[in-house]
Amino acid sequence: MASKKTFVFLGLAAFVSFGFRVFPSGNQWPLDKSTTATSKIFVVYPYGSRTIENDLPSSDPSSGSTTTSIDNLMTSIFNDYNSVSASFLVLAGQSDTDFSANSAQRTITIEEADPNGASSGGEAQQARTGGQVTSCSIKLKAQVFEKAKTFVTAVTHEIGHCLGLDHPQEITKSVMSYFQSGDEIRLQTDDQMGMTYLYPVDSAKAKETATLGMSCSRTQ
Repeated sequence: MASKKTFVFLGLAAFVSFGFRVFPSGNQWPLDKSTTATSKIFVVYPYGSRTIENDLPSSDPSSGSTTTSIDNLMTSIFNDYNSVSASFLVLAGQSDTDFSANSAQRTITIEEADPNGASSGGEAQQARTGGQVTSCSIKLKAQVFEKAKTFVTAVTHEIGHCLGLDHPQEITKSVMSYFQSGDEIRLQTDDQMGMTYLYPVDSAKAKETATLGMSCSRTQ
């Protein structure tokens, strides 16, 4: 039976705890880490050539110009996820050479649309069949596509939900947190730990026990 789970990008929470959180079902995308092609999840998005205001901070790898394109920003988001060296997962766009042969049941789709939830930016909704994730849909409000900083933050956050990351409730240093200060627009150490936990290159070296945001403890 197909099912859907929705995760909303919000700015507030009622309580504080620490450590990355993952959804209880964990990583159930049909991935095979034996090759690069079968380790990929593909992201389809609109307005690739659209130019928007580049208000990214000077420390960001995509700063330096007054405007930038959605294509450039998406490439930078892919690079951010793909640079987590202890994670085998690879994000790629629709133009990737492996898209035609490997995108079935491994595609994240981004669209400009009003989220169903009470969100300032967007929401991610996984689709599941038989308990396995078969696709994920991200809805972003129109204003997300107006400035680079908002776009990078929202898309990085919502892709994190599609891949299995939840809100850690941490006050700082997590793009998935409710409590972002405005500086956490890319993956932080906490987020990278979550990606390594879900998609480990070496499972023996990533034996962390996720504790629903309360802590993260090493498994003996």
